[in-house]
Amino acid sequence: IGAVGVAALGLFALGFGVETVADWQKWTFKQTEASKASWCQQGLWRLSRHPNYCGEILVWSSSFLFAAPALIHPLGDGGGMLGSLIANKDLILAAISPIFTTFLLTKVSGVPLAEARNDERFGDNPDYQ
Repeated sequence: IGAVGVAALGLFALGFGVETVADWQKWTFKQTEASKASWCQQGLWRLSRHPNYCGEILVWSSSFLFAAPALIHPLGDGGGMLGSLIANKDLILAAISPIFTTFLLTKVSGVPLAEARNDERFGDNPDYQ
């Protein structure tokens, strides 16, 4: 599978592990009485407000990285910028998935909704800021 494939598999394992552990830590925290008055600050949640989304983005990015070597087409006779884009349209289309997922999670659904919910609950607490 080559060096890129090995790197992609490592990135996938890291992303999947981060997402899984973060979800488990959040679920465990929500089972406690403390979750009613505070936000999760345990484990990966001490490092980031949204480690589960970080893991998700890594998983999608690794899928693209794994496929990329098979999608790259050499330019051949020097078709210039347009020729390069046309020759590598499959690669460009494949890149849309992790880019779109990152956009959705960071700008549309994931982070903005979670931040708005937590700002409403904990916005007055200086430790939350």
